[in-house]
Amino acid sequence: MGNRYWLLILLCCLGALPLGAQIPTFPKLEGREGLVVLIADARNGRLLGGVHTEEAFQSRYFPGSLFKIAIAVAWMQRGNATPQRQFTCVGNDSANPALPRCWLAKGHGRVKFVSAFANSCNLYFRHIAAKISHAEMIQAAQRLGMIGPSRFPGEPTAPAAVPQIDDQNLLGESFTTSPAQMLRLALTLATRGRLATPPFQLSGTRYRLLYRGLQECVRTGTAKGAWRKDFAISGKTGTVYPPGTRQRTVGWFVGFAPATHPRYAIVVLQPDATGSQAAITAGDILGRLM
Repeated sequence: MGNRYWLLILLCCLGALPLGAQIPTFPKLEGREGLVVLIADARNGRLLGGVHTEEAFQSRYFPGSLFKIAIAVAWMQRGNATPQRQFTCVGNDSANPALPRCWLAKGHGRVKFVSAFANSCNLYFRHIAAKISHAEMIQAAQRLGMIGPSRFPGEPTAPAAVPQIDDQNLLGESFTTSPAQMLRLALTLATRGRLATPPFQLSGTRYRLLYRGLQECVRTGTAKGAWRKDFAISGKTGTVYPPGTRQRTVGWFVGFAPATHPRYAIVVLQPDATGSQAAITAGDILGRLM
């Protein structure tokens, strides 16, 4: 099937069908075992369609570096986040070598928030997380939609357990989350908190750095495979191991487009991949939608 046919099927998804209804499929993506894609209208939060949407609640993985969004929001809610805040990442924590290293073995060098966010610097975020209580980070994750009900049709009613974050697992391996919950995160970010459940304020100068980081992540960072010359995409990647194994990775991408006045929110969960590879899939889909 050619690209035009796939685009036609994709556009048919714009009927805002609820999850669990007969949603049109993506022929070129349906064959990818385990891949989950969810797309929503960023203006009103309606589900538009996706790939393997029946797995939206059943698939559960660590958020990985997507948890950096919650750390950032908790930090910014304190009101003292500044673009000048710097940290030198050398790849490991020289004060405590037993702590997990940064994913980039050689380190990111001297970085400020936007660059650290765009390139997912683990040590920078451990540095700012040290100034925030675990309760504040959990509260931020809950308000963003990572923890708790996603409020989409078809979601199981069982309450989600609230994780206890410890110092060894600050960066997203203390709890699991579903693609549906991550779509709520994408909608929360796209609407500056308006479509959070309940709504809260993510607009204004306090959160400007976060939105610069989300856009820079796609422009030059770990999600640059999603970049499109015709419109700007904002988002964040995450690369995680499935719970209970370290044999293969799973890639996350959460984002929205266009970066200003968003029309679509998207989450991609891609098995046997990295977050950067999930970003490529998201960019291809958004490029055809726009």
